[in-house]
Amino acid sequence: MIDVYHNDYYHLATDGRETYPLSEQATEVADDIDAQWDMYLANSYTLNELQTIDLATIHLPREWLEKWLQSF
Repeated sequence: MIDVYHNDYYHLATDGRETYPLSEQATEVADDIDAQWDMYLANSYTLNELQTIDLATIHLPREWLEKWLQSF
């Protein structure tokens, strides 16, 4: 998402040298995943937990990711 948000045109660096534009649908999916991640964290953990937890250990439910993959 950092690569997406840092470019006004929603390009994604795929090989370290060039960027390729994301389709409108891919951009919508990326935005949806980002929003759902924020809501998932807010609804699943307290503020104190979020300040101390290792976010690398948290995963979105697999079925959510499968749904997004099917929509892409």
